[in-house]
Amino acid sequence: VAQVGETAQERGRGDRLHHGPGDPAPGLALWSRLADAGVFALAVPEAYEGVGPLPVELAAAFVELGRHAVPGPVVETVAAAALLGRLADLGDAPPAKRLPPAL
Repeated sequence: VAQVGETAQERGRGDRLHHGPGDPAPGLALWSRLADAGVFALAVPEAYEGVGPLPVELAAAFVELGRHAVPGPVVETVAAAALLGRLADLGDAPPAKRLPPAL
C-alpha cells in the first residue's frame, strides 16, 4: 500500500487531473507504474499470475489512489480482472489465463 501511495504521489495532482486531453503519455506512464506496483494483481488469483484476492489490501490501495486523485478506470480494471478469475472458476478458463496478465 505504501508503494501505491508513493507511485500516486510521484507526480503533482494538477498533472494527473489534466493528463486526459491532449498528450496521453503522462497518464499511460502513471498507469504502467500502478501496474508495476501490483494494484491490478490484488484481485487476481495466484493461479492467473495475480497475488489475490486480497480485499483489505485492495481497499487500502483504492484509498491511496483516491487520496491522490489518480484518474483512470482503476476500479473497472480490477473488477474485470476479478471477473475473469471467476469465469475460470466456472469453467471458462481460456480468457482467464490469457487476459489478466495483460491487464
